[in-house]
Amino acid sequence: MQVLIPDDRRGHRDSLRNLIQREREVQVSGIAEEAESAPDCAIARELRRALDGCPVCDGSYRDHSYAILATVAIAEQWQSPLRVKQYYDCLQERRWQELLSIREWDDAADALVGFAFRCSMGRVGIVTILSPAKPGLPDTPLHYTILPEEEGNSLLAVLPPEKWRPLRSVAPASL
Repeated sequence: MQVLIPDDRRGHRDSLRNLIQREREVQVSGIAEEAESAPDCAIARELRRALDGCPVCDGSYRDHSYAILATVAIAEQWQSPLRVKQYYDCLQERRWQELLSIREWDDAADALVGFAFRCSMGRVGIVTILSPAKPGLPDTPLHYTILPEEEGNSLLAVLPPEKWRPLRSVAPASL
C-alpha cells in the first residue's frame, strides 16, 4: 500500500506516525517542510531542519542516523536534467546500488542531495534536498519518503555501517 500526503502539516503528523507504526508495508510520501535550525554539524543540522522532527517517531533524533545516498550537480548543461531524472528513477524503482553510484559535485553549481535517515525505531526514510551553490542561501527540502520496512531493510543491506552518521552528535539540550 502506498499513501501520498501532499503538503503534510503538523496536524497530520500523529496520524501518519500511527499509520506507519501499525502498517509495516505502508509507504508515506510528502513535501518536507522548513524548520528552525539548530547548532551542530552542518549536514545533520540541515537534515534536522528539513525533517522538523522525525516523521516516524516525532522524536528528538536521539539514536537516529543519516547517510548520503547521492549528489547531483545542477549545472547549466544538458546532462543535468538527465541526471536528476536518473536520481528520481533510481529512487522510485529502488535501484539502491545505482543510486549510490551517483556522485557529482561542482562548487559553482547547485546540488540535489539525497539522504537516507534511520529512526531509532528501525524505519528508514529518504529526504531529497536542493543545496544552492551561493553561500548564505538555505538548503531547500524537496521531498521525503518513509520506506516500507522491507525496502528500508534492503537499503540498509547495501549501505555499510561506516557510512551512517549520527543525526544528533551530542546530547541534546532542548531537542
